[in-house]
Amino acid sequence: MNLGKRHIFFFAHLIHLISSWEYKDVGLWENEYPSCGGAQQSPINLDDIEQSDNSGGTITFKRYNITPKKMTIKNNGHTVEIKPEWNGSSKQKPRVIKDGTEYEVVQLHYHWGSSDDSGSEHVFNKVRTSLEVHVVHWNPDYGSFDPEQGDGILVIGNLYITDDKYSAEYLNGVISSFPNINEPDSEPVEIEPFSLSKILTESWADAYLTYTGSLTTPPCSEGVSWVILNNPSTVDSRQMEAFRTIKFSHGDDHNNRPLQSPNSRQITRVSRFQSKLMIYFVSFTLMMENWMHLRNVEQEKKMQIQIQGKAQKTISELDCIMYRETSPMKKDENFKALTLKHIGMVILILLNTWTRNPLCFSLRISLSAFVIAQQTP
Repeated sequence: MNLGKRHIFFFAHLIHLISSWEYKDVGLWENEYPSCGGAQQSPINLDDIEQSDNSGGTITFKRYNITPKKMTIKNNGHTVEIKPEWNGSSKQKPRVIKDGTEYEVVQLHYHWGSSDDSGSEHVFNKVRTSLEVHVVHWNPDYGSFDPEQGDGILVIGNLYITDDKYSAEYLNGVISSFPNINEPDSEPVEIEPFSLSKILTESWADAYLTYTGSLTTPPCSEGVSWVILNNPSTVDSRQMEAFRTIKFSHGDDHNNRPLQSPNSRQITRVSRFQSKLMIYFVSFTLMMENWMHLRNVEQEKKMQIQIQGKAQKTISELDCIMYRETSPMKKDENFKALTLKHIGMVILILLNTWTRNPLCFSLRISLSAFVIAQQTP
């Protein structure tokens, strides 16, 4: 049995295994599936976890812009699931590289609720959005799909907010199939293939959060590596109403699991693109500042070695402010305030290039960052 068929066999077996559970009785899941009561369950409120910054981290997407040769969609009774197929061998499939491990795409599916403020599974600031897509990947180095392996599964989650001024165009092809898969356990139907790059927000490269969690449905296996895009996409009301026409097994009107306890887990926030842009600017201003009062070459060389670390620390503080200000629920409202505050910070940096004390620079930036962060809604 080749690798692709094993993927299909496993997921078919998994769907059959968990067909009896329902969202109205999520508290009973752990009675039949013990992992659902584990200490590393998903989804979570991302603000509840101890956060660490990793501006140097990165996730690499390979072949995400390639359109599959075929896509099928199915209502499995708990969600609508899309399975893409590509030409060629397994190595030709889109992959994600995280921390040196490669994961290949298996399927994607969606979570939503009965209203626009009760759809997503993960939340920012304890507020749910309208929709959440999960792009499921797994490590093909294992002979069979095993969610218990720490680096066996990676899921990319992207949240959507409802905004009638904008929509996710690729979803039009998805929802056009809904009349054919309205009933639970319907036969798969083909849809117009689209590249998975359309699922990623424009700012995926500079804003995402990672943590270790679980599958959000039974058997709730733990050890899943989660990557949540920090900036949401948008859907319009028509698209969301189409999702709500889908019928679930057991009469459920939603398919999002309640929030789980973080249990002291850590989230890593990566702001790679923003940091790369700002690091050069801050490094330059720091160099200018120190050049003004350094008079001998040896002192200057020593200070240059310290510049990168000092600039990175400053950028980490600024990234923290950016993260707190770009709440998905206040995207439009915060834009003007966000712009003004960052203009103010740039002015502050420029003014500080004239200071005669290098140590005062980091102190002033840190103090200013703290004050602005406290004012952030």
